[in-house]
Amino acid sequence: MPNQKVPERTIAVLNLGRRCLLTLTNKHLRGQMLRLVDGHGLADGRTLIKDQVDILLSGIAGYTIEHKNNFFKRVVSAIITGVAFFFIAKPFIPCFFDSPGKDAGLIFGINIAFAAIGAILGWLCYPDRYAFSINIMGSYTLIPIVRSQSPVVQDFITKLQNAKIAYEEM
Repeated sequence: MPNQKVPERTIAVLNLGRRCLLTLTNKHLRGQMLRLVDGHGLADGRTLIKDQVDILLSGIAGYTIEHKNNFFKRVVSAIITGVAFFFIAKPFIPCFFDSPGKDAGLIFGINIAFAAIGAILGWLCYPDRYAFSINIMGSYTLIPIVRSQSPVVQDFITKLQNAKIAYEEM
């Protein structure tokens, strides 16, 4: 009976904490999410807005995980903060020794250690960014995620793709 009405059933739930809670059924994608939009809220000129979604699967045009590699920013930040820590610590370290000229190697080693700490802190300031990108009726929505959530989101994307194919074949 091809005209028989198929009941709606839940296929998957994407729960990313406060960032996203989406429920995928065999007909709809429903839930709420924090999405990135252009604005002046975050450091990169974007802001987060809480949004509701309830759309038929036919209204979803694309979905992917976007990865922004910040390697160049991390390297530059590590160099700048490492050099800054080296020169900031340089005048203060000799004050802790009785004869500053005698322990020049030790003082230089301590300055290098401070520079290494600064470089590590600079490196950690710019992690890679990930976002779940979904095209809903021609409007791209970016949902920020962390790297550890990528496999969960990829599994949800696979289920979404399969559900969309099955919905279009009905």
